[in-house]
Amino acid sequence: MICGLLNGFVSWLLARVTMRSSARVAALLVSEELMQSWATAAEIDKQRTWGAVLRGHEFGKRTAWDENRATLGHALTSDGYMSIAAAYSGLAQAVVRAGIEDRDTPIGRATTRLCGRRSSRLRGV
Repeated sequence: MICGLLNGFVSWLLARVTMRSSARVAALLVSEELMQSWATAAEIDKQRTWGAVLRGHEFGKRTAWDENRATLGHALTSDGYMSIAAAYSGLAQAVVRAGIEDRDTPIGRATTRLCGRRSSRLRGV
C-alpha cells in the first residue's frame, strides 16, 4: 500500500513538473512571437500610417499563440491570459484595418494610444 501511495505521489509530481515546463516553453514561444510584432509596432509609432502595418511581415502572426493557448490557459491567471488574448486581438484588428485603409492614411492618436496601452500591459506578463 505504501508503494502505491509513493508511486501515485511520484507520478503526480512528474506530471506537475512536466506541465510547468510545458507552460514555460509555451510562454517563451508566445513572447518571442509578440516581440517580432514589437519592431513593427515601434515603426508604426514613428510613421503613424497604415502602410507601416503592412510592411511588417511578422506583424500580427499568431502561430505560437494558436498552438500554445490551451497550455497557457491552464498555467496563467485569467487576467494574464486575457491580456495576451487582447494583444493578439488588437494586432489582428490592426492588420485587417490596414488592408482596408490607404497606405498613406494617418493612424489616429486614439488607435496608437490603445495599441501602446495593450503592449505596455504585456511587458509585465
